[in-house]
Amino acid sequence: SRCRIVAHESFVKSLELDATSRETWLNLGQAARDRGDADAAKRAFMRCIATDPAFCRGHHALGLLMYGTGDFLKATASFKRCVALAQKEDADAAVGALYYAGLCWSALGVFEKAE
Repeated sequence: SRCRIVAHESFVKSLELDATSRETWLNLGQAARDRGDADAAKRAFMRCIATDPAFCRGHHALGLLMYGTGDFLKATASFKRCVALAQKEDADAAVGALYYAGLCWSALGVFEKAE
């Protein structure tokens, strides 16, 4: 849709001004994910994390993407990192990460880790 194109263009322009904005990389990744471009979303989320390795929500977003593509091992690694980094303001992301990590382990048949 036109809104998605405008959002994508806005995030790209913003990154031209400040390529160190973890939030803009996160938003670019979410926009790519929303338009069905998993490869572009992954690249953006990886840049988000490279910009700030301690950014819990970046790891959470990458984990959700990996979960959505069926890469459960990579998803659980991202969710584990999210939980380890979570601060009080990241509580919702950490809870979501724990939930999805359990779903990943269940999908992998490793039920003892799914608890």
